[in-house]
Amino acid sequence: MTIHLEISKKNKKKIFQLLTWLKETGMIKSFETNDIDSENDTLTNEKAEDYLMTVIKESEKDIENGNIYTQKEAQQKVEEWLKNQK
Repeated sequence: MTIHLEISKKNKKKIFQLLTWLKETGMIKSFETNDIDSENDTLTNEKAEDYLMTVIKESEKDIENGNIYTQKEAQQKVEEWLKNQK
């Protein structure tokens, strides 16, 4: 499964910590951040297309290898993580 999120600048550090934890627990195989143009805070079309194609290819490999979680399993893992952060 591939998820595309737009994260506000003030929450980027928290999301990065969450993604790192998800990778450490094995819930996700990998994640990537995009290259933001600091002047207008947007991706160029070329960078966005390259990024999305990479995400799609990696996701297809994960599915082929059976590296998937149900929505309920993922939700439970995130809820556990959030409880431990308090």
